[in-house]
Amino acid sequence: METIASAGWGRWLLFLLIAGNGVAFIVGALLLMRPQRYLRWLEPDRGSPRSLRQLLKPLDIMRNADNLLMGYPKIIGAIIVVSALYILLKGGAFVANIGTNEGGRMLERLFSTGQIWHPYLWQVLWQSLVLILGFGVALALAVGLLALNRFELLMRWSEIANRWVSSRRAARPLAHPFYGPDGQVRARPRLWGVVISAAALYSAAVLFWLVGR
Repeated sequence: METIASAGWGRWLLFLLIAGNGVAFIVGALLLMRPQRYLRWLEPDRGSPRSLRQLLKPLDIMRNADNLLMGYPKIIGAIIVVSALYILLKGGAFVANIGTNEGGRMLERLFSTGQIWHPYLWQVLWQSLVLILGFGVALALAVGLLALNRFELLMRWSEIANRWVSSRRAARPLAHPFYGPDGQVRARPRLWGVVISAAALYSAAVLFWLVGR
């Protein structure tokens, strides 16, 4: 049975975690031996960190791509309708011929990772996939027909879907820094140095054991 350590990407992930624990051990050792020299990095007024609202500011700029698409409604609608009908006919014929049991077995052959799942679960997954794709095709067909015949209604739907919502306002509670853990470390630096170093050594030992398996 393949494990994380035996997989190629898994070994690199374990080595990355070991390196992270090494950095944590160094931080804990510095807090234990020379705490006052390195506690200044935890001061609340050190530097000017960028807030979450500043990072999300570019996302508040409206970029409406519908104007370009809505400039040629007949052409776009015809392309969408033809594509949706093609997928509906070809996909419907494929689903009708393959059946639920064979569809579940096909998903099992494609995505099974060695774990034994009941065949009924793969059949349910196949049926769910067919329903989701069918709903998407039906929705695309409706949009294409609206673009051909009821373009004004489609524009109203587009305005409702593109209503501006401020991400900065939603993230405002997260923009206030919380220095609770830093205060605990500043109050007892040597104690937390021991805790961090011990936890890093234990985690590194477990990771080395996984690598050696």
